[in-house]
Amino acid sequence: MDSPESMDTQCNRAITDDELPSDPVERAQHLERRLARCKLARDLTREFVSTTDMKRLMGVIFQRVLEAINAEAGSLWMVDWRTRESVCHQAEGPAADKVLGLRLPLGKGVVGKVIQENSPQVVLDTTRDERFAADVDKTSGFTTKSMICVPLVVDCHVYGAIQILNKKSGFESRFTNDDFLLVQDIAGSAAISIKNARLLESESKVKEMGILLRISRQVSSTLDLNQVLGLVVNMTGELVELSLGAVGLLDESKNSLMLAALSGETSIDAGDSRQKAMLALMEKTREAGRTVYVRDRESYTRQMRGQRTVWLEYLEGNGLESVWAMPLSDEEGQLGVLWFESATPGFADGGKADLLSILANQTAVAVRNASLYQRVPFAETLGKVAERGQRAFAGWRKWAVAGAVALVLLLALHLVPRFRSFTGDCEVEARLGYGVFLQVAGTVAEVVVKEGDTVREGDMLARLDPAPLRLRLTQASSQLAVVERKIVEARAAGSAAEVRRLAAEREALRAEAIKAGADLGKVDIRAPRGGVVLSTGLEELVGASLPVGAELLRLAESGKLTVVVQVPEDVVMDIAVGQDVVGAVRSAPNLRFRGRVAHVGRSYSLPAEAAESSGNGESGEIGREAFVAEVEVTESEVALRPGMSGKARVATPGVSVVLRQLRRVVNLLAFWLGP
Repeated sequence: MDSPESMDTQCNRAITDDELPSDPVERAQHLERRLARCKLARDLTREFVSTTDMKRLMGVIFQRVLEAINAEAGSLWMVDWRTRESVCHQAEGPAADKVLGLRLPLGKGVVGKVIQENSPQVVLDTTRDERFAADVDKTSGFTTKSMICVPLVVDCHVYGAIQILNKKSGFESRFTNDDFLLVQDIAGSAAISIKNARLLESESKVKEMGILLRISRQVSSTLDLNQVLGLVVNMTGELVELSLGAVGLLDESKNSLMLAALSGETSIDAGDSRQKAMLALMEKTREAGRTVYVRDRESYTRQMRGQRTVWLEYLEGNGLESVWAMPLSDEEGQLGVLWFESATPGFADGGKADLLSILANQTAVAVRNASLYQRVPFAETLGKVAERGQRAFAGWRKWAVAGAVALVLLLALHLVPRFRSFTGDCEVEARLGYGVFLQVAGTVAEVVVKEGDTVREGDMLARLDPAPLRLRLTQASSQLAVVERKIVEARAAGSAAEVRRLAAEREALRAEAIKAGADLGKVDIRAPRGGVVLSTGLEELVGASLPVGAELLRLAESGKLTVVVQVPEDVVMDIAVGQDVVGAVRSAPNLRFRGRVAHVGRSYSLPAEAAESSGNGESGEIGREAFVAEVEVTESEVALRPGMSGKARVATPGVSVVLRQLRRVVNLLAFWLGP
């Protein structure tokens, strides 16, 4: 077996034996081939810049590169920094299906070393290279003889590597310098495109999550079932490209679905043939108990091998390309089916399907709460009471009985502690929290927490890439050794001035080495004290280069959450510090939190959902609220998180509902009559 030195010699010879031939004909042919490859690199670079669909583009580019180089196979590997693995994202060649998705520990194989060391490699004979991972060939059944492997690098950040395998022509089927340069050019353009595609993807995700959050807030802010369903089917069009959205709810008496909402101006018509067909497909989705997604008619037809199905007939009959449907269910059982259809193929591809699934789950919660609210037999009970009352009040005693009943109700409303309270909208706040700042500049290698995580003092939050700091330490130590040697030589030569100059340089290098060592100990970012993570989108920080003092994320002390209750002006005088408070948040309406009023004052902010709501059961128009009561939570059955909203009841022992309503009447008359 050849030594590593002989292998390097062979590699260098292979990629430098491409000098211009002396024969004019051969020289012309050689220059034509080189020109053709330069044009190919230019064309592929233009294609990279013109699109962000990297999966489709890389397939086309690999085919053209393999044809130009006359190679047998190729693959694109990306780094998963979270698991520290190299992952095959794209593959072309005889064993592409078996290699695609393969994961290798970072540093394993030639491709792993190229990524880890950020150094391109040409391997002429894999059997003589100890870095080669032979088990990959055993798994795929493909025989790798030679390869070019080039890292994908932008601004010193390695995203992955491109690998070209087995040259099929030329002298001893060896890769040439032109082949190597072509792959390098493509790798540079591909790395920039991958970086841009990820930035666009991150921006798109932030926008989509903002839309989803807005929809969720509006859906969870009402108990009107029709309003919930209308918001879901109409606002989802802002998230994905839709032709129609619909909700079918379960009629428990018939154990079948009924159309409850359609998007746009479309009205529900039991006799409409399209709506009947849609409802039948919803029933199939409910019976299957899982999400159904037909991406596009063409691929679905191939998948069914020409067999006609009701799904295909529905799509063709209504000029549609794609449909997505998911059962609405919770712990108590099925509620219905959420349905979206589109004339755009693949409208729910990628992360869009996950967003729709989240929306479906939140819709199920909102539908269940609204349904429970509507089922409260308050109106029916009042009707029965009224019917009995009419019979009881018949005759000459009806007015006396009515007066007695009214008096009893008023006394109950005045004396029962339940009615000596005020109920208002509330929101959990963490104030501003505190920031975690970088003590050393560097590139974020991994972030191990996400929004909402609870951390303890000293827990790992993130890690910076230690490689640059190790390089600084190594360079400073090497330079220090050189200076030490020069000092010895200067002393031997009797040059006192040179010794003094070198001594000053030595002290500077020692300081640099000490600082580099200290900075290396700061790459692990840990929580200065316990709390809850407030920052969002932390996974997007991976790969970002941050300066010293940059804020990495924000934490809030978990025990210092404050519940802020909106208080109308005509009730603020009834609220005092120390009054008991009990409440619930919308995400867990059956669980309670308790506390005491810590402060009453002017409102510093008014949540948009509160301003848009129609009001609560007691305070009239929310839009007139200008005061808040800050509640210190003493115990809670639910883990409160910043941003949660719900209802809170403040005990007002000195004022009952009766007195409060009477005061409002008096105040109204006073305003009418004037001073």
